[in-house]
Amino acid sequence: MSDKPQLEEQAIAEVIKQVILQQLDSVKRIGVAVRTNLIQAFQGQADSVSIKGKDLTTEGIHIQELEVESDQVSIDPLNLFLGQIRLSEPVNTRTHLVLSETDLIQAINSKYVTEKIPHFQLEVNKKFVTVELCPPFSIRLLSDNKMRFSGGAKLHESQQVRSVSFSAVMCVRTDTQPVLLETFCCTPNQGLTLPFTIAMMQKMEEVISQPYFTLEGTILRLCTLRIKDKTMSLDIEAQTQEIPSL
Repeated sequence: MSDKPQLEEQAIAEVIKQVILQQLDSVKRIGVAVRTNLIQAFQGQADSVSIKGKDLTTEGIHIQELEVESDQVSIDPLNLFLGQIRLSEPVNTRTHLVLSETDLIQAINSKYVTEKIPHFQLEVNKKFVTVELCPPFSIRLLSDNKMRFSGGAKLHESQQVRSVSFSAVMCVRTDTQPVLLETFCCTPNQGLTLPFTIAMMQKMEEVISQPYFTLEGTILRLCTLRIKDKTMSLDIEAQTQEIPSL
């Protein structure tokens, strides 16, 4: 049996590729492969979809390498013929990303990301404090699979608002180790109490330890994360309604 894509596979792959290109500001290379047959194609079904890209930029976010593999896909055939991708059912995907330290800093400070960072509440001495994380943020990729994350925050307490700076060092998730918060500190001389610092540290641990995250209807699970030579590579599993949301 020939490995050369059939015409129906090429046609669906080209539609998906054009949808992706419409979302990108720039890209060095992008490729899409689809596994299906003629009957499945008319029904809007495919056994798998594979996407590979290099040097992609969208909404100010740059990705060095992108690989996406899906399991069986069911696409609305009418929308497909109109050049649109609408999934009839959720699809499971596996994604591999490679980003440099510079890419990460640009991404975490991009409008796309900062607009999605939620406020959260801490209970300190039986009083609630609302914490608003504020850019600019900084990320430093360290040795031994560690990273440093620092930034600012506004603390909303009753009628008072205070600005503070913080820094945290995390040991990232690997095949054998969950993500760990190694150190957390706030800038000295900002009048922060020990109970507040402890509550903030506990909240950070809670956030980074979550097994799943939800983003715009997509359920994400970070499987592994590796740091080497100022570069981060991530393996992510997801259940999504769109192919792909870049």
